Amino acid sequence: MKIFLINLKRSSDRRKFMQKQLDKLNLDYEIFEAIDGSRLSEEKIRENANLDVYKDNPNWINRGYGTVACAISHHKVYAHMVKNKIPRALILEDDAIVSKDLKEILINLESMNNIDKKELILFYTISINGEFTPTKISSLNQKKIIKKFNLAYPLNTNVWTTTAYSISYESALKFIEVYPKVERVSDAWREFYQKEIFSTIRCIVPFPIKPADFDSTRYRIQKKFNFKAFFYKYNKKRYDFFKKKYLMINEKSILDMDNIQKTSR
Repeated sequence: MKIFLINLKRSSDRRKFMQKQLDKLNLDYEIFEAIDGSRLSEEKIRENANLDVYKDNPNWINRGYGTVACAISHHKVYAHMVKNKIPRALILEDDAIVSKDLKEILINLESMNNIDKKELILFYTISINGEFTPTKISSLNQKKIIKKFNLAYPLNTNVWTTTAYSISYESALKFIEVYPKVERVSDAWREFYQKEIFSTIRCIVPFPIKPADFDSTRYRIQKKFNFKAFFYKYNKKRYDFFKKKYLMINEKSILDMDNIQKTSR
């Protein structure tokens, strides 16, 4: 399976961190230069993004154009896949801790005959239910990949992050048709599923890839992701706005989600 590593040219520490891991596993990968929002003019961004939509959602751009640039970067990977007719790829961001079993997982995934052509496979994800929380995974219909790793369905489509995921040629093509220019955050998987860019969403559990934590000069691996601490970087007011504008979930969906959570306890 083709691997694309999205990395800002100026983030050499992250690039070296990822290269060391992937090289150790003898994995073939391509570094895809990310769009740097801090170095682009508004005019240049408008060539690739519906910037007015982002401006209608200030939380997406209140710290600059990083969110928009991230979405453009992923969009360009999809365009590259379509142009080169790449059947399926693993897309990695440059702040991930990779399992030593990744190569075997990728080989076995390609040989599985029960993966839909428009299926999104998440190698890591979180959910948002008032705070950032671990995604609830269904124990039904899990398919073994290798050893302890299974392909499993999340209990709902409340899944986020683009740390590591696999997308097919068919989904990449559909994405570009639906969004000729980006106008959403890159990990709005629920909405992309509703737009039929994906036919289904599954996760690999336990996650074979997890986020690493970097500071400005060197990387610092966060061995256990602290969801509660991550959430409380945001205040309650910002979350209310986030839920209404960013998640784009109507009141019925929120109620349904709450009911799912209550019944699953």
